[in-house]
Amino acid sequence: MAEILSAAWGRTITLSAPPATTDDGLPAPFVVSQTYLSARPAPARPEYAKAFGLPVTTVEVWARVTRP
Repeated sequence: MAEILSAAWGRTITLSAPPATTDDGLPAPFVVSQTYLSARPAPARPEYAKAFGLPVTTVEVWARVTRP
């Protein structure tokens, strides 16, 4: 993600610090989000949006049009 934003915005974007990990080595925010989604599924995939006729875009395009 940082590489895509750096290229689109013309400046270096870096991760400030690696996220904390759980005992099994997974990033803690990932575990929290997956636990939440397991209880409250909300698929956010391009194919689902397209099926409802919603517009979709790539991260690269979004980064270019929202360039700070």
